[in-house]
Amino acid sequence: MASNNRILKLSKSVIDGLAASQSKEDEYTDSETSGLKLIVTKTEKKSFLFRYTIHGRKRAMKIGNYPVISLVEARKKVLDAKRLLNDGVDPQAQRDNQTQTPVFKTF
Repeated sequence: MASNNRILKLSKSVIDGLAASQSKEDEYTDSETSGLKLIVTKTEKKSFLFRYTIHGRKRAMKIGNYPVISLVEARKKVLDAKRLLNDGVDPQAQRDNQTQTPVFKTF
């Protein structure tokens, strides 16, 4: 669990300016998109996370590492996940099922 949680209006310049955590990791909450978090580790690795609750159970789904995943992409993925939640679908379970299901290409 993150030892430091702050609410910020995340932007590329804000994210790029965040220093390495002094503890194990710091967690920053995006003020623009609820549930979107940015985790910054001691080694200055930055990754996006979506925290949500479904059926009374708290969950966290990794969105991806920054800068491979941009802030715009992370926000879009969180909004897509929220649409699934509105339909009663756990976005992490759906993502996991999609990666495990073999897909056949048509030739």
